[in-house]
Formats: sequence, C-alpha cells, structure tokens
Amino acid sequence: MEKTSLPANQSQWISDNTYYVAENTILQSSGSNNIKRIKIIIEEGCTLSISPSVKSFADETEIEIDGELKIDSDVAFGTKTLLTINSTGKLSITSGHIATFNPCSIIDSFKGKIEIENDATINLKENTILQLSNHPISGNGNLHGIFARIDAPIVQIFCDGITVDGDWSVDRAYPQWFATIDTSKGNMPADYDWAKPINKAIDFKRTGEVFLPRGLYTICSTIFVKDGICLMGTGNRPDGLLDN
Repeated sequence: MEKTSLPANQSQWISDNTYYVAENTILQSSGSNNIKRIKIIIEEGCTLSISPSVKSFADETEIEIDGELKIDSDVAFGTKTLLTINSTGKLSITSGHIATFNPCSIIDSFKGKIEIENDATINLKENTILQLSNHPISGNGNLHGIFARIDAPIVQIFCDGITVDGDWSVDRAYPQWFATIDTSKGNMPADYDWAKPINKAIDFKRTGEVFLPRGLYTICSTIFVKDGICLMGTGNRPDGLLDN
C-alpha cells in the first residue's frame, strides 16, 4: 500500500487520513488553528518538528512515534488524543514551551522516551493517562497534572531534574518512581538515602497513600509526613502501617 506523506502545512490535511513522516519535517500552520483529525506515523530516524505557528490539534488525533516528535511551540492536543511512543521513538518538549493534552488522552510511553527540556512543561488534563515503564522522563522541565492518571510499574519513572506537581488521580505513590537508582531487580544499596524519593512521593500524592514495597530503606535525612498522608509498607504489622 502506498504511503501518503504528511503535508507540511495543515491546510492541506484531509480529515481521517493516515499520513507518514519519512523525512525530517517542520509542521507549519497557514493561520487556521482548527486542525483536522488525522493519524500521523513518524518513521524511525525521522523528526517531525511542531513550529510556533501551530497552536492546536483536533480531538481524537493519533500520533505513532518511531522517530521523534519535537514540540517547538505552545501547542494543545485535543481530547482523546492517542500518542504512542515506540521503542525507537521520542517525544521532546523544547525549552520554554508548553504541550497540553486535553481530557481523556493517552500517552503510551511504555517503550519510548520523553524529554522535557529546561522551563518546558507538559500539562495533562482530567482523565488523561500517562503510561511509563522502560525509560524515566528526562530533562529539567515540569510535568503538571490536572487530575490525570499514571500507569507505571514500581521503578524509576522520573529523572531527578523533572518537577512533578499538580493533582493526580492515583491510588498510591511509590518512592521508587523518584529514586535515582535502578530498583527494577530489587536493588536496595545500603548507602542510598531514601528520604528524598520518599519526600517526593509525599509531595506528589498530597493526600492518601505512599507505599513502600518490601525492602531495606536507609534513611539519612528527615522524612516530612504531611497531614493526610498515610505511609504504608509491606511490614510485619497486619494493617500494613509502618511502625515509628
């Protein structure tokens, strides 16, 4: 089947079409921000850059990334956007820019990479799901949740430079999400201070449960347990609460 190349100007898009990015492309807008609903497949080794003239994408847009999607503008993705980042794929938000995903979107990065550069931000609105696993979000930017959800295993999913704030619809938070060591195989080095990732998990959760899976946690500094936080773990107590 012949592949249709993505037109570099939005005015040439046809609704519900599937377009391929087979070479480095800079996406432009002709002035109309009412972008049509389409599916975009960015092939491996290719980059689709979103220029500052582009302000929004339509609801239910699908983007599959085997190369790189580079956000060089403040852009909003419509409701029910599906963004799939495959094992060779990467989503990059460049310095100072904001990418907003409107309600009920899905960012599937179980296999791919996400980088948020200095002073850049990803906003995730209500019921948007961020799926993470193999690679923690890197960079020195911000991830802001507006009652969004995270689907991830109990491993590091945020690099140390990422600021995570806002409100999140998660049942529990794990210090391992914020740890700067690989804990995927139960690695718990005795010289690692767990106070920092535990405090980050507390700040992230705000109220509710922060859960510590079974293991030996070395604490070298203060843990600040705030009102409304329940610090839970797999311990000897039948109720799961941690002893003082």
